[in-house]
Amino acid sequence: MSAPPTGDLPATVRLQELIGRVVVDAAGRRLGRVVDVVAELWGDELRVTTLLVGPRAWASRFGATGREEGRRVRWEEIAALTPRIALRSVAAPESREATQ
Repeated sequence: MSAPPTGDLPATVRLQELIGRVVVDAAGRRLGRVVDVVAELWGDELRVTTLLVGPRAWASRFGATGREEGRRVRWEEIAALTPRIALRSVAAPESREATQ
């Protein structure tokens, strides 16, 4: 899979390099682990556009009803991929409403 070009991030990332990784905001606060991704077809390749993060994303992946989708992190929000996936800004606390 490739990802939209963003600063110093690599152009190509393997899915297994993302799944299970810890995501932190700019203040270093842990937001959860990547449980799934959203990708779009760009020509003949898939590009990751969004990471699905945290326990709610995990529950919704297995069809839990009445649950939110979990935290969605757009690829453009990512500042670094190592050693944790770090965001460019401080994340707002998750609310009971779906986070987009």
